[in-house]
Amino acid sequence: MPEGWVAPAPAWTNHWANENDPIVAGYFAAQGGDTGALDAWAAEALFGDDAPRQVEQGHFVDASGANNHLYIAYWRLSQYGGWWQLHRGWWEDKARESEPAAYWREILSMPLERTETLHSTAGLHGASLLADDTVGPIEEHGYAGGMRDRVPVSTTVDLRQTVPIDATLETLQPVLKEGMRFLRDNPVETHCYSMRYVIKTDRQWQPLNESFGLGYATDIFAFEDWARSHPTHLAIFDNFMVMAGRFGENIQL
Repeated sequence: MPEGWVAPAPAWTNHWANENDPIVAGYFAAQGGDTGALDAWAAEALFGDDAPRQVEQGHFVDASGANNHLYIAYWRLSQYGGWWQLHRGWWEDKARESEPAAYWREILSMPLERTETLHSTAGLHGASLLADDTVGPIEEHGYAGGMRDRVPVSTTVDLRQTVPIDATLETLQPVLKEGMRFLRDNPVETHCYSMRYVIKTDRQWQPLNESFGLGYATDIFAFEDWARSHPTHLAIFDNFMVMAGRFGENIQL
């Protein structure tokens, strides 16, 4: 944090009481236009009696131009294992290979000492709904490195990857999409392996006025370096600060 830093807009983060029980995020998707089989599985597995703590849905178009419909589920690790044993059979069934859509899943276990959140209002979204409390307003945001300062383990561990690398609103959404596209299409330059710009949807796959970037990179610095200096992120940041100054805590972003 720069010396004497004063945050340009209010922001909040989360507090996790049981730091020994990580968050698990599960991404379950159908690639192609047919979601019927995945929807049927989700009705039982994600919305049944043993449902995850939180479920969201979204849609994105991948780099090949294919439509992807995505279920996003969140658990604590202590709950996920038993749930997966009950519902893994559908994914292992050979019948999936002959259906109209392709399917993919990605499961992430996120140690809480390596997890950070940032909200422009005190309301909670996504995995933050599993948190025990909201803390703020905080000062650790609005400058390059702010995300890293919100990761608890960063005070004792160097987060840089050391393995060599081979290879919403009218004014903000266009620059946000361009930033996500740049990260998606330039993995060698950005060290970002994958970036999906996801539009959240309701249960019927109708778009909501919410979106997010789902990305994987070599380490936190890949995003920090992009945020600090690349024109696509500077455009996002400048547009956000204009809106933050206009709407304050009522920004709804």
